[in-house]
Amino acid sequence: MRLFKIFWITVVLSLGPLVQAGYGQSTSGVFGPVVRDGQTSAQLRLGYDPDDDDYAARLHYQRVISDALRWRVIGQIRNTSDSDADLDYVQAEMLWQVTPDGQDWQTGFRFDARIRDGDDRPDRVAVNWTNDFKLSDSFSARAILIGDVEIGDNADDGVGLQARARLNKRLPNSQSVGVEWFSSLGSTEEFEALEDQRHQLGPYYNRPLGENWSLYTSVLLGLTDPATDVDIRVWINRRL
Repeated sequence: MRLFKIFWITVVLSLGPLVQAGYGQSTSGVFGPVVRDGQTSAQLRLGYDPDDDDYAARLHYQRVISDALRWRVIGQIRNTSDSDADLDYVQAEMLWQVTPDGQDWQTGFRFDARIRDGDDRPDRVAVNWTNDFKLSDSFSARAILIGDVEIGDNADDGVGLQARARLNKRLPNSQSVGVEWFSSLGSTEEFEALEDQRHQLGPYYNRPLGENWSLYTSVLLGLTDPATDVDIRVWINRRL
């Protein structure tokens, strides 16, 4: 475990010079509501925007604490004018599975609190409503609605609204493929027109790498002008 922790810290610090401060390079996921044994893990997420040659990196650790609760802590670094590896934000999350295990429809809530680095950058709290739907033995769907509020100097008014969705197909040997959709819809204070919203859509592939490791790869394509044209994402997960 000690060598494993040193490995993760070394990887994140070595990526510092690559991290830029753009909106793109998404490290967000379409997470589900189900809490199960085996979800205690650490994960490194990397995002790359080939148009601007920008990168982003984030590290998180999560632990299951009951049949219905799982907490997670996140740290992300970025490049600024002051440092090649400046802290972007830290975030704490608590996932609550509402429905009992074994149902074809599962629902739950995740509560987030984010502290951003920098005096002129507002902090953020969010509530995420996430749902899983079993469509068949091999197909499933997922849908998330997110509301967030900024706190502090330069905070936007209203509640920011986001939506995410996924269609997943299970493959042999614990592999899976599918399509994911990410949208930023604006806020309750000023709901944006469709062409001004940020929408991305793209395929993903997930596979195990040995007993406790797994690899997720994804490409997101921008569907509207404000969205990044292409986001290439790679996540490396280690169950603990």
